[in-house]
Amino acid sequence: MTVPIRIVLTIICLTGLFMPACCAADAVSNRPNVVLIISDDQDNEHLGFLGNATARTPNIDRLAKQGTVFRTCHLTASRCRPSLASLLSGRLPHQNGIYANYHMEKNRGNSDRVGEKMLDPRNSLPNLLKRAGYATYGSGKYWEGDAGAMGFTDGLTKTRNFGNFVRKGQEELFSFIDEQAGKAPMFIWWAPLMPHTPHNPPARFREMFNPNEIPIPGYIQPGDREEFIKKEHLSLAMEAWTDEEIGKLRTKLTEKGQDENTLYVFLIDNGWSNGLPAKGSVFEKGVRTPAFFTWPGKIPAKQQRDDLISSLDIFPTILSYAGVEVSESAEGIDLREPIEAGTPVGREKLLGAIYPTAATHNGEFPERDVYALYLRTEKWKYVYYTRDVQGMVAGRPFKLHHILAEAPLRNRGDQNLYNLEDDPYELHDLSGEAGREATLEEFKREVFNWWRKTGGAKIPGSEGVAAAAALPEKPNLLFIAVDDLRPQLGCYGERWMVTPNIDRLAKTGMTFNRHYVQVATCGASRHALLTGLRPAVEADYRNGPFKIHRAELAARATESFPHLFKQNGYRTVVVGKVSHSNSNSRDDLPRSWSEVRQLKRRWGARHNFVNAYAQVERPASAAKPRNKGYAFESAPIDDKGYPDGWIAEHAVKALGDLKDDCFCLAVGFVKPHLPFNAPAKYWELYDPDEIPGIPLPHVPDGIDPNISLHPSFELLGQYDVPEGGLHDAAYIRKLRHGYCAAVSYADAQIGKVLDELDRLDLSKNTIVVLWGDHGWHLGDLGTWGKHTAFERGLRSPLLVRLPGTTPSGQVTNALIETVDIYPTLAELCGVPPPDGLGGDSFAALLHDPDAPGPAEAFGYHKPWKNPNKPDPWGKTLRTDRYRFTRWTTEIDGGKLVSVELYDHQTDPEEGNNIAGQNPEIVKKMMSRIDNDRK
Repeated sequence: MTVPIRIVLTIICLTGLFMPACCAADAVSNRPNVVLIISDDQDNEHLGFLGNATARTPNIDRLAKQGTVFRTCHLTASRCRPSLASLLSGRLPHQNGIYANYHMEKNRGNSDRVGEKMLDPRNSLPNLLKRAGYATYGSGKYWEGDAGAMGFTDGLTKTRNFGNFVRKGQEELFSFIDEQAGKAPMFIWWAPLMPHTPHNPPARFREMFNPNEIPIPGYIQPGDREEFIKKEHLSLAMEAWTDEEIGKLRTKLTEKGQDENTLYVFLIDNGWSNGLPAKGSVFEKGVRTPAFFTWPGKIPAKQQRDDLISSLDIFPTILSYAGVEVSESAEGIDLREPIEAGTPVGREKLLGAIYPTAATHNGEFPERDVYALYLRTEKWKYVYYTRDVQGMVAGRPFKLHHILAEAPLRNRGDQNLYNLEDDPYELHDLSGEAGREATLEEFKREVFNWWRKTGGAKIPGSEGVAAAAALPEKPNLLFIAVDDLRPQLGCYGERWMVTPNIDRLAKTGMTFNRHYVQVATCGASRHALLTGLRPAVEADYRNGPFKIHRAELAARATESFPHLFKQNGYRTVVVGKVSHSNSNSRDDLPRSWSEVRQLKRRWGARHNFVNAYAQVERPASAAKPRNKGYAFESAPIDDKGYPDGWIAEHAVKALGDLKDDCFCLAVGFVKPHLPFNAPAKYWELYDPDEIPGIPLPHVPDGIDPNISLHPSFELLGQYDVPEGGLHDAAYIRKLRHGYCAAVSYADAQIGKVLDELDRLDLSKNTIVVLWGDHGWHLGDLGTWGKHTAFERGLRSPLLVRLPGTTPSGQVTNALIETVDIYPTLAELCGVPPPDGLGGDSFAALLHDPDAPGPAEAFGYHKPWKNPNKPDPWGKTLRTDRYRFTRWTTEIDGGKLVSVELYDHQTDPEEGNNIAGQNPEIVKKMMSRIDNDRK
């Protein structure tokens, strides 16, 4: 049986812990030294082993011939610091946070400044090697603060002296080698400021080259040739100087008997060119480097390969050879097996992002600074410019090095396409040629998908482009709203619930475990959803904001997200209860809908058919209704006996009518809203004795229930509840049974719509969203209904399925608010949203459920007419651990009435207000609650 070499090395490393000291030392010495050679600002063609007959790089050439060369390696950045940070971290610049040379505003120099952010050192390459027993030496080019914290045991000091190492000798490094050789494996970060400027090589290196014999490329204009020769002469001399110093290093290792036990890795940190755009640019002269891996006698020699690799691959490959486990966060590919077995690396595309030399906003938002996304295959190079490149950013130059070349200036939205087989220097942009449209769209989609999948946040100004690129083609939208649906569903862990259709949607999409509405009442919640606006005045806390704000909505350029879609070429159709009107959604949003599919039957919240059927189950304690309908009903009827059956039928027909259009179809189901009416077959799905009881049926400790709760007014005021019924176990069981039946009835109707979407082959290009307009208290906290600021009132289901991109069956615990849905849908569908929305897009979460999300969710509440005292205003804040609610005399504050604090780690049902015992937490929450996630 053949044992993989990585396992062998790991066993050697681990068993060393239990060996005698002498044996342990031998085991450690069997691991290779690692010398990472990083040439600085070198032309990627100026190397003899690549066939350049002018360059004088014999030492590098000798190393390359003794190992395996990858001719095409792409860097994560085309300037020094972020490129080096990726080598240290194994992460992309927008993942590790170091994406520019300078992040601190007004930082123009190379010295450290207080406030300049630094790379997190915890899982750095030198730290991982140090923990595995390596002596680690850092030299020359290094930006990231305390070198000791980064894992370097020797070499670098607190002050960055880029230019001293090599230019003034390598004596300190050679002393390190003298001390450590044979005692411990060594890791050497060999990164001189060479052949970087200043180009001041000793005369003997300039004398190696006859200016008259320096070839002049065809892209050099006649008037620039003399200047080109001067600059090229200096570049070649600097590269020869660098090569000689690499030779001295290898000679030293050979003298100490370490050469044959050393893994040499070579690359350039970013490009340089006299005559083409290079450093700082997205062009191949900026982002491409050759890379080779040489371990004399251990790695196949004289191999030159055309596999596409990334500088990110160096991190896991070095760790693999060192017998160190690679962290899951590493983005690159371990190249050890492809190198040793000669198998393909398997990467068909290289993708990247390019930034200016200096960041804005202290480098906290890479999405605001990135200026180009690109994709490269063996043949094609595609570039999409996400912002203008006009030479300056925040008063600082982009520093796109274009010596003797035209400055590569671009505008946001520009695209370039180059055929690298015919045009290796990217001189001829093909993006404007007829017939290239499909290729451009495909590549654009791929670069934005890559950006999102690797954790990139929404790029300002590219919302529509990113969204359109994120899906196979401009997607349709099926939005399903469900009334009074709390997350009592199979997909939310309530396995006893019979909700197979909602559950199958969850299995093919993403479940948002902690989605919160703005207000726990229908009209206000739906107003926030459709307009994207947070509550601002009292009307926004009630059921009538559409009517009250009609004039304001009419004055807005865009009144709702369906209106936005309509303005952007979508056919928008509504069926059922989506806004709040009981009769016609056009009354609430007159400009939003291309078509309103009206029902033949009225579908309001009151009982509709309670007297229409003879075999109606009635509570034993009530012989007949007292001018009110019953709160529940089980009738031997088909699905269309109640409104949701008709809504489903209309929605199915609408899909057939819309199948050839780009559409936004909104479908609103009424159940499980009171009354809990459902055909008998849905009641029969449940054994009432097996329905779980109320987890916390009493009023929470430490609150005023006249403020925080209500006397179940909707249930008691509109339905015939027998006296004492809400304290009667049998009646409570019947209510809870009825709610379950109503949910299963709604679920069945949702299934009909999803089935038709599949039957028409529309699922492949339709985003599906299922949203509950708020939660519901089923006797929880002694209350029946919504209209609270508790978890049971504000938390509701949210499921999102993207065609072909969302990880199936994923769950995210991010704190999402209803107002976030509008900007998310706009981004996903390639529709630029209007300014002034109250939420933020969570599109990144749809590709990574663990992506950073909001740290808090806000809710709003005002009690419904307390006869004993003026109604206070409630604002609630949900964090990962706590719910904090503040009651004040004014909507924007005023006098404090009371506060509530619940610890969800110990009290998920919010049964004990602990505000009085935790003044420091209350103080912290009070400082946050006015900011609405800003």
